[in-house]
Amino acid sequence: MKIKILILTGAAILSGLSLPARASSGKELDIKKIREIEEAFLAPRSGKQVAAEFSQDAVMFDIMPPTFNKPAAIEKHMTELLSQLKNPRAKLLSLRIEVDHNLAFAFSTQSVTIDNAGKVPVEFVIRATDCYRKIGGKWKVVHNHTSIPVDMETGKVLYNADLTSK
Repeated sequence: MKIKILILTGAAILSGLSLPARASSGKELDIKKIREIEEAFLAPRSGKQVAAEFSQDAVMFDIMPPTFNKPAAIEKHMTELLSQLKNPRAKLLSLRIEVDHNLAFAFSTQSVTIDNAGKVPVEFVIRATDCYRKIGGKWKVVHNHTSIPVDMETGKVLYNADLTSK
């Protein structure tokens, strides 16, 4: 009887030990998918392609006002913005993704360069936070917030701010 209990207890413990590995691989796949979306945001895209990553009830707080609600407004804003930018390029400086069941967030710092009509290209650093919800098995952005660091004393943008964590 004692041996049977020990075997059953050992089996229960061993099966419990394997659960995190299965959960972890699902979490790793979710993180991979969100990373792909975040990296795709770095490449010049159409407003329609950007808006496709947002949920129907999404909110976007972009660098410039106003707040944009729902994919149609986000698409219009991004189409106008991308049409005004000459050869935009961005690279990730940092990216952190956290996933918990059907909710996730990704926050990053990015270096952005835009050509400036024959002048020296404009370079600046932005901070972006995207909150995700898994809807119908797909990760969709439900909230986006983008900002540029500002010197509060002068009110001027800190184009090349050091955004490393302290």
